[in-house]
Amino acid sequence: MIDIDFESKASIGFRFVFDMMEADSPYGAEYIKKPPVYDEASADELETELNNVGRAIATFADFKHDYSLIERTMMTMKDIRKTLSHMREASLDDVELFELKRFLLQLERIAPVYARLNEAARFSGIEIAADTEALDILDCDGTRTATFMISDRMSDALKRIRDEKRGIELKIRMSGSASEAERLRAERTVIAAREQEEEARIRREITTRLEPHVKTIERYIDGIGRLDFTIARARLAMRFNAAKPSLGGESVELVGMTNPMIAEALESRGKRFMPVSVRFERGTTVITGANMGGKSVSMKTAALNVLLAHCGMYVFAKSAKIPYFDGMHIVAEDMEDSRRGLSSFGAEIVELSKTVELSRGERRSLIILDELARGTNPDEGARIVQGTVKSLSRLNAVSVLTTHYDGVAQFATKHYRVVGLKNIDERLMKERIAARGESGVSVIEDCMDYRLEEMDGECPVPQDALKICEMLSIDGELLDDIRGAY
Repeated sequence: MIDIDFESKASIGFRFVFDMMEADSPYGAEYIKKPPVYDEASADELETELNNVGRAIATFADFKHDYSLIERTMMTMKDIRKTLSHMREASLDDVELFELKRFLLQLERIAPVYARLNEAARFSGIEIAADTEALDILDCDGTRTATFMISDRMSDALKRIRDEKRGIELKIRMSGSASEAERLRAERTVIAAREQEEEARIRREITTRLEPHVKTIERYIDGIGRLDFTIARARLAMRFNAAKPSLGGESVELVGMTNPMIAEALESRGKRFMPVSVRFERGTTVITGANMGGKSVSMKTAALNVLLAHCGMYVFAKSAKIPYFDGMHIVAEDMEDSRRGLSSFGAEIVELSKTVELSRGERRSLIILDELARGTNPDEGARIVQGTVKSLSRLNAVSVLTTHYDGVAQFATKHYRVVGLKNIDERLMKERIAARGESGVSVIEDCMDYRLEEMDGECPVPQDALKICEMLSIDGELLDDIRGAY
């Protein structure tokens, strides 16, 4: 089962994506708050969800008015699930009966519009229809107004009691003495008690008559929630020109993938997200590159899109092929265990061990390791990462590991390296920094090439850090000592 903790979801941009979606009903909002995550055991359901999103996208232009009518009606809906649950335990009160009637009226309004829309869209597994029989129980007068009261038509006995009460009330208004009025008011109190008893009996009777409709209403509630969630996903996909992922196979292939959370952060600084393409196969893929090179961004972007696909979402890429994963695990330095007293390195190692153990029991896993062992000394860190790459390669998993350590990729199935500053003209960069008086770091960020290039076997991590030191024109003596160390 794919189960990612909240911190990891936030880190890769998963929560950011779902926060961008807007549901119109409380039922759709529940799906956005707690989206279902599918695996190979529920592959048919996942394919259905993706197809439904595609059908919504395909019909938006021609059925804009129908979608708008449905969405406006969903906006007025309240969550009646507690009312339905209460119905199984006790009779409903007037407020609950009003809310149920109002929902059934909204359902009656949506049903013919959805039927017309669905004739073209052919949504699968989304059932929405009117429950006229249940509505008639609450609307015995046939007014179809969004109000509820215990009507005289619901009981001959109630009509007689109310007629009697109205007669007493008329006598009270016409009484000529205080003593007579007091006697009549006492009589009215007795009649009112009988009225309340009869109304309570009618509520029990209405609740009993409605109870067989609960499962049907709950099915339509689920249909509304799923339709609302489908529309929200489709709107997001159209906004970002997202792609429908192709599910199955053994390798993750993402072409031109992006990450909306990181893209927005870059745009706020006047920068642009550079799309990245990757192919991760069974075994261990190592991504190398100097700091500032975007290794973690590529890793998080791939993790985000794989997880979105397993939620029935279109992905932020030009195209995507994604296997069905039973487990997905992310290990990064900022682990929850560090807040319980373990060092960041200790927390990483504990989490890594748990991940390996869990993956051995899964049919296929995706394992993401971001800069493993950077919290320890470089010599030991490199050895720990080398051993981890060897171990992960024996699992039935697609593992992706980012590192700035040398000597790691020789044990990997595949090796990517961030292009970084490989193709820049250092002299021109220095001139630009000096001439324009810009922040040197900002200029370097603008010129950094965050694309990944596949390497043939092991190659040293590029010395971009040294290039950065040189271009920033740091103290001459300091720079000489750094070069000497190289």
